[in-house]
Parts: sequence; C-alpha cells; structure tokens
Amino acid sequence: MFVAHHQTIGEKTRRRIQKQGVTCRGYKLWTDAEDGICRDGYPDYAAISRALPHRSRCAIKSRCVSIGITKSSTWTAKRDTLFRKLYRTATTKVLYEAFPEMESRAIFDRGSQQKLSRPRKPYETTGIGLLDTLREECWRQNISMADLDEFANAKRYFKDKRWRGKRGTANYNCIVRAIHELGGTLSVQWGSVH
Repeated sequence: MFVAHHQTIGEKTRRRIQKQGVTCRGYKLWTDAEDGICRDGYPDYAAISRALPHRSRCAIKSRCVSIGITKSSTWTAKRDTLFRKLYRTATTKVLYEAFPEMESRAIFDRGSQQKLSRPRKPYETTGIGLLDTLREECWRQNISMADLDEFANAKRYFKDKRWRGKRGTANYNCIVRAIHELGGTLSVQWGSVH
C-alpha cells in the first residue's frame, strides 16, 4: 500500500508538471522547438546560447546529452593509446583537433586520471637581460616564481611580475639576491675604449 501510494503521488506530480510546463523547482520544461535549436546548432554552444538566452550553457550541454545529439565521448583503448602519445608532447590545438568531440575539461581531466603531465612552457622573456637569464635558469632547474620569491625573500615580486606595468621597474636587489640564492655569480666586463 505504501509503495502504491508513492507511485500515485509520482504520477500526479508528473501530470501536474506536464500540464503547467514547469518543474517543482520552477524550471521551465524543454520544448520541441528548443530541442530543434539544440540539434541545429550543435556543437556550437555559443550560437545555441544566443538562440536560447533564458537557458544556461550548462543546461544546454546537459540537454544535448539527454536528447542524444552529442558525439561519443567515451574513452576506448584505441583512443587512450592515441591520447597517451599526444598528451605529453602535442600542443593544445593538436589535442583539440585529435579529440574534437571532447570538451577541453574532459581532455585535461583524462590526462590527470592517467597521471600524465603536459610539457612545461619556458618562461616568457621580459626584455631585462639579467632577469631573463635568471628566469631561464629557474625553468631549467624547475623552480617556480613563487619558490624564487621565497628563496630571495622578494615577497611576491617574481610571482606577480612586478617589473611590468606603468610603475613596474626591475628591482635589481631582488634579482641579484635570487641569483646568489641559486648559486650564481655576477661579473662585470668593461670593454676597452680606444
């Protein structure tokens, strides 16, 4: 009797939702026209979002999955093999092209699950010779800018890239201290003047 009572409540609720077009939490049900927009616009979620401004992008993606228009996003053994070959060395663009049906988050989540690491990018040049040399050495030794701040007692100078911007200048005290902390030395060479 108890189970039958709950089934009746469930059926009543379902009928009320269908009749009103709104869920118990006040969300509007998806219409056939909206489903058509999803089918026509897939996989361009930006275009679908413009056509359905009252729906969130998350809701649109979820709806595309529920109505079965998304491409397969399962990881097969063959796809995993290709993924492992590309993930460590390929650029992000190549990864997206190799797995066009995957969201970027799914690609990087898979790399994390497989305990794979992406290639490290070298630090960008700053145009300040001494600082660029220091940053190259940090990259070579796998030292982050936060670590460098701590070694050189530079607060957040390196991590926040305080040499940039309107008031940013090279703080040679921090740079020289960091060079010494990494075991480097400075030397000055004077050219002969004739």
